[in-house]
Amino acid sequence: MKVVGLISGGKDSCYNLMHCVSLGHEVIALGNLYPAGGKDEIDSFMYQCVGHDIIPLYAECLNLPLYREEIRGSSIDQNLDYTYIINDETEDLYRLLKRVLECHPDLEAVSTGAILSTYQRTRVEHVCKRLGLISLSYLWQMEQTKLLNDMIQSGLQAVLIKVAAIGLTRKDLNHSLGEMQQKLLSLKNKFDLHPCGEGGEYETLVLDCPLFQKKIVLSDTHIVEHSSGEVCYLKALAHVEEKPDWKPVPLSTPLVPKENLLEDYFQSIYEKLLNDYEEYDDYEEEPVQPVPIPIREHIFKQKKGPFLVMGNVIPESRKFNSFTEEADSLFKKLEGLLAEHSYTTKDVCFIIITVSSMSLFPSLNEVYQKYFNFINPPSRSCIASSMSNDHQITLSCIAADPAEKRTLHIQGQSYWAPANIGPYSQSNSIHGVTFISGQIGLMPSIMDLQPQDTVLEAVLSLQHAERIATAMKASHYVTCLAYIKDSRDASLINKIWSDFAELKNIECPLAIALVKELPRDASVEWQLLCCSGSEDEPAPLSAIITNKTLIGSDAAWTTALLDKKGLQLESSFVHHQYPVLYSLVLNSPSSSKLLQIRFRNRFPENA
Repeated sequence: MKVVGLISGGKDSCYNLMHCVSLGHEVIALGNLYPAGGKDEIDSFMYQCVGHDIIPLYAECLNLPLYREEIRGSSIDQNLDYTYIINDETEDLYRLLKRVLECHPDLEAVSTGAILSTYQRTRVEHVCKRLGLISLSYLWQMEQTKLLNDMIQSGLQAVLIKVAAIGLTRKDLNHSLGEMQQKLLSLKNKFDLHPCGEGGEYETLVLDCPLFQKKIVLSDTHIVEHSSGEVCYLKALAHVEEKPDWKPVPLSTPLVPKENLLEDYFQSIYEKLLNDYEEYDDYEEEPVQPVPIPIREHIFKQKKGPFLVMGNVIPESRKFNSFTEEADSLFKKLEGLLAEHSYTTKDVCFIIITVSSMSLFPSLNEVYQKYFNFINPPSRSCIASSMSNDHQITLSCIAADPAEKRTLHIQGQSYWAPANIGPYSQSNSIHGVTFISGQIGLMPSIMDLQPQDTVLEAVLSLQHAERIATAMKASHYVTCLAYIKDSRDASLINKIWSDFAELKNIECPLAIALVKELPRDASVEWQLLCCSGSEDEPAPLSAIITNKTLIGSDAAWTTALLDKKGLQLESSFVHHQYPVLYSLVLNSPSSSKLLQIRFRNRFPENA
């Protein structure tokens, strides 16, 4: 993709550019926001300003056009989620990127150095969405001790230009990251300092990196006391000098250490299964074919405590000229059903959509966006399966009474987990229940599947779901549902979940459902239902939650809070006509027992 690099002069924005180039993106321009009125610094939640007078030199160092705009707004909306406010400082970023886009109509993405700040990330993503751009935040959620070392080892030369934390003094200014590394790690152990300065402990100025054709040299430095105590910053004159040995850096040059796709325990699961899977992969076995979903005219509705559950919602019974028209009819009907219980689409926390073919997925999202076009939309799973009549779409959903809701809605690309590939959130948590969207095995940095590696795809997609659950602080796994499109993969999925549950020391039942297709032609999609309770404070489930969402009106699973120490699957799907399509696994501390499965086992009995 063609990328504009948002630069502040700091290490994070520059290092993210190195990741962009390493992944094959072409940086075509630079963008920067600076304080109005000649100020050295302003109180901004969004932008690093110290050293902004040196920023013009980066255009020369990188041989790229630089676009700059004054910061005219202020931090008016200080919520983590952002909505348009005319004089907010976020609108200065919009003005900057709109100008860059006008000068470079082929621009596709924006590079940003966000690591932990949800405040910054959501605002960049908000602006990118409005302009039709993609946010590239490859440092997001990286472990900071490793990240700091990677920056140093990658040849990024930066000095501290501001200090504002216990243990850091004016004497540390103008010292390089390499010189400061051990002190920063020591302060991390003593005072929980963020090694990369994510808590505002320090700011940096990059003087050189492998992308620079020329390097920056500081001169005539002096220290400015910012306020009382040891909060101070460096003021300096600067110029560029040639790098005689520098050579052009081709796209996809490995400028940064390769990021591990899997965490250690997921890597151990993958390696353990890979040989077994390859051994049995060539075994001749006829896959089970999914049967059409039986569509009923009756809509299942049930109020359970703070939740309203609706299943088998179908469009009005009439002929449609197009799928778009049929989908629009479905969501209008959903609005009416919700209104009967004084709900709107903003009260929906989870939705499962079944279409007759994944070729309809783009059209579905286009219609879906009309009805869920608001900040932090519901979590969602989408599957494809044949239906027993002429309908091409059906849905089930769970809505909740108004309450404080936490949402994870990441739209930028990173190494952490996939960005949403539709207008939905990764997770919603309300009334103590956490709904996690279906996760497929996309490699987050490139948003693509690893070809011909079903084991990696299955393990990676579960890692995505687990990372989302961790980010949502969901401490208890209630149920797990895995959709597969090849019945012969059922034993693989069962084995992965069993190994994961053992490594994580969790007790959670697994259900496996066979469908025709999944998004992006994925092999598996994991869907988790969790809660945020603890042994001392159980989740506030005042009633049983019935999720009538698996396959139309003929399937459901029910969960109930039994006591402070656990949740148990009370009843599983009730698709009695076609039991061969599903399996149910109940995990216990001593064993994992397969209660019902009619697929041929692909692993040895003692595996």
